[in-house]
Amino acid sequence: MKMKRILCNIIAAAALLASFASCQKPHYVEPTAERDGFTSLSAYFTSGEYVNSELAKLEVTDEMIKSGVLVVKVPYYYPEPSENSTAVAMSRVRMKAELGKNCYLTPSLTILDLNEENEFTYTDAKGNTYPIIITGRRTKFHTASFVSFELVDMFEGFIDNDERKIYLYTNDDLASCTAKAVPYAHSEVITDLSVARNYNEPQTIVIRAQDGTDYEYVTEKAKPTKIRNGFNANSVKQLFSIDPKSRLGTPEYQSTGIYASLASIEGYLVVCLGDGSTPFYIHGTTAEKLGEINLGSAEAASITSDEAGHMLIVNAVDKADSKLRIYRTSSVTAAPELFYEYDNQTPLPVGRKMKVSGDIDGNAVITLPYGGVSGVTESSQFLSLTVTGGSVTEAKVIDLAPAGLSWSVFPASATGVAPASSSPSAGYFAASYMKYNEIYNRLDYINADGGIVRTIGYSDAGASNYNATVVESKSYNNVQYLALFVLGYFPGWGGHPFLYVYNVSNKGKLNGYIPESDALVVADAAIKSNNGAGTDSSMSTGDVIIAPSADGFKIFIYYYDQFSGVIGGYTADCIKRN
Repeated sequence: MKMKRILCNIIAAAALLASFASCQKPHYVEPTAERDGFTSLSAYFTSGEYVNSELAKLEVTDEMIKSGVLVVKVPYYYPEPSENSTAVAMSRVRMKAELGKNCYLTPSLTILDLNEENEFTYTDAKGNTYPIIITGRRTKFHTASFVSFELVDMFEGFIDNDERKIYLYTNDDLASCTAKAVPYAHSEVITDLSVARNYNEPQTIVIRAQDGTDYEYVTEKAKPTKIRNGFNANSVKQLFSIDPKSRLGTPEYQSTGIYASLASIEGYLVVCLGDGSTPFYIHGTTAEKLGEINLGSAEAASITSDEAGHMLIVNAVDKADSKLRIYRTSSVTAAPELFYEYDNQTPLPVGRKMKVSGDIDGNAVITLPYGGVSGVTESSQFLSLTVTGGSVTEAKVIDLAPAGLSWSVFPASATGVAPASSSPSAGYFAASYMKYNEIYNRLDYINADGGIVRTIGYSDAGASNYNATVVESKSYNNVQYLALFVLGYFPGWGGHPFLYVYNVSNKGKLNGYIPESDALVVADAAIKSNNGAGTDSSMSTGDVIIAPSADGFKIFIYYYDQFSGVIGGYTADCIKRN
């Protein structure tokens, strides 16, 4: 399910985006210089939501062939973080072998029951024959790791699962602290963390794998320091990627009237459906649903959050001489306060796809695009609000029509606009389902006056199956990052979502194409769509949010595609390690 592609030199071409799915190796391959013959055996799902996905793979050795038995180890659950048992799936799997030139299996591999001993004959390139039994065994997970570890009411530790260390970066006294932790799927924390311990000194924490193997982690108090710029590329990890309908109770994938948006405060991810319901919040690491926010007097058509832990909530208006009201809060439980009220003078709908860069207690820029009116008119305008010293000091409507940009209605067809920094002079980013070099979807960098400076898009003719209208930009550790979330416009036809993160401190590196720009630092090419039937692109709606942690040592990137049926998150850190 998961795949991190870190650094643009490991990002594949546009075809990577088109499928974000597994590619199957051919039955016959050319022999390698290292080893010829029978090299691997793979089992694939034949039904269910993971049909044609690889369930298990066995690297075949000469010793295995000589023994006459090939045992495919099937994971107990698939995907690993889930509770989806593989007991039924392994009884009917499609098998594929990787064979060298002039090597054969008789009879041909087809559908097998891996609970049985399936008899074959292997013939190598020299004509030698070997009786082979192919069978399988469900195996419990042998490894265990932590997703999170925190000292209660204090802060979260940094986990190095490779070294099995938990770093407590602080100068505070930790003489008597309790802790809590979230183990990775199917792991169990054995140490009683509710017992107060002196974390000024190293403490051993035991975690147990599904198969009963115990692993010891050691805590270490350390003074935190940051790397010079941005986040550590090797620290990027996925927190979760789930079906929100089954896990969080969101509406059916193809429900109308949904205008999805996200915010992140207090370590929570807040989800707004934009349908008049109260936004709810989930744990930012585990995705556990915790409750609804206190909305107070605010109306939540759209939400977002700044770089300092403040959430903004805005209503929706659809005509001139109406009040656009933006509320603010830093808590999911405290009632929001009115931050700014705008007398809208544009006769177009506004209040969706709100974005902010900066700190609304200091300097920031807030953007809200206007949507078109179905069957009446398109839109080419967005509202830009400049925040200086904690107050809105300028409200400006910017028209992109002179630059050749216009768009249609919310949610699917309206362009997303994000500020390029906390200063309006830095310009804006616009993500559109519009043609670029004869291919649908484009990402534009726009100057403060609305002129297009740079444009990237796709080189793939199949890009019309994507919907690149969700964009976010935030500063983190001296780097300006841009997140582009490409919605699955036609998930029923394989158009599932993609995530791209760019370093846009140097706008000149925003070049080439969306999946292979020099500015690209992270891409997720394996986001699974849970809506296999949806083809009505007008319902495509979602959001992406970049959220620095309160202490500044971590960054979180969350995404939500309502139509494709997926919500997920990544994290990375900027800790300087010895």
